Amino acid sequence: MNVTLDNTIVLTERLLQLSVGEAKRAGGTAVCPRSSLVQVVQNCCFSRLAQARSKAIDLGYDGVQQPVMIEGDDVLLGELCANLLENAIKYTPEHGIVTVYLRTDNGAV
Repeated sequence: MNVTLDNTIVLTERLLQLSVGEAKRAGGTAVCPRSSLVQVVQNCCFSRLAQARSKAIDLGYDGVQQPVMIEGDDVLLGELCANLLENAIKYTPEHGIVTVYLRTDNGAV
């Protein structure tokens, strides 16, 4: 029952995120928005803590703390990050470790 509820919550979050992204695109803005990748990644880590805890996985963030601004939709970037984290947690054995690293090097992320 908990797995079904968790899956339903994840699906609902995705549908809401996609609808927000669609609404933004429907606004007709030709300019690609700027997003803080650090904030997107940290929020994604925070939102997946319950999933990690359910498997006793140590989920952490190890990276830059200052904003790293990139051109991209924060909703879609969040969806990308969430997908990567969900897979990492899903395929990590119980009591494992998942660490998200975010680094910059000469302006590249």
